[in-house]
Amino acid sequence: MVDWVVRNADVRDELERASENLSRAWIARRRGHMDALSAFASWLEDVYLEFAEIFEAGELEPDTEEAALEAVEDMLNLYSVDHSGHLKFLVRIRHLLEPGTTWTDWPCDVTGLEASRQRLSRPKGS
Repeated sequence: MVDWVVRNADVRDELERASENLSRAWIARRRGHMDALSAFASWLEDVYLEFAEIFEAGELEPDTEEAALEAVEDMLNLYSVDHSGHLKFLVRIRHLLEPGTTWTDWPCDVTGLEASRQRLSRPKGS
């Protein structure tokens, strides 16, 4: 049996750390760890996939929705960070939650990023 309360709590915990994780990855990259942002993007993809599964099951809690929107805003407020590797996940989170909203805080044109729907299933072995 799926414990949606636990899954929501886990995703919320991850989302609440997202901005800090991104900031650390950016600092690490600047110190020569070039794969730090790629690792962050991979981590955020996993968080997004879990978030999307909960959303599509109709089990997303209001607190998780709020945490997701706050996490996106917090990450975008890191103006000096290169968002290119993970931006699509930020766009997709917002599009799932508020598809009719026009957001003006994107660092670049995000047209089409919300439309790219990947299968929500994880690769085997994940």
